[in-house]
Amino acid sequence: MYCTNCGNEVNDKDKFCSTCGTGTRHNSNKKKSLNEGPEFSINFIRWMAVIVDVWLILILWFFVFDFILIYLLGFFPTEIEAFQLLFLSIFPALYFSCFEASQLRATPAKLLLRLKVVGANGGPAPWHLAMLRGLWKTVPVFNFISFLFIHIRVDGRALHDVLTVTKVAKKTTD
Repeated sequence: MYCTNCGNEVNDKDKFCSTCGTGTRHNSNKKKSLNEGPEFSINFIRWMAVIVDVWLILILWFFVFDFILIYLLGFFPTEIEAFQLLFLSIFPALYFSCFEASQLRATPAKLLLRLKVVGANGGPAPWHLAMLRGLWKTVPVFNFISFLFIHIRVDGRALHDVLTVTKVAKKTTD
């Protein structure tokens, strides 16, 4: 059985998750009131975070190229094609890696949606594993295959989570 809050594996006999302290399903007798909204699955929230992060990357890309390089520095679009290719291939990997390896443990979209990336020790993912996560996510085919794993695996981890020994969990209140 897995914790409904953080995704950690929980023994069937345990009353609480050893990672986050959330009560297990068989321990929870609390009924939901009609005022409580639907609880979205972490998989849906992860997809929403990906969409928001892609939009943030595109906004940054247009800002850097249209505003800084063309208007402020006077470059012409034909002069910056190589830089655009480099930026589009490396920047998303750095974006994901820097945020997920930091103490924030999440990209801006994950922070907004109250998610965090947790390493094997429960803290931030090491830099080299965060970079591997970021590189994996920048290749669309790998990213699509990786997110299919979320629906196949019982613990809801994507392939890039499995390969880098990380997981995405709901952020508990600090």
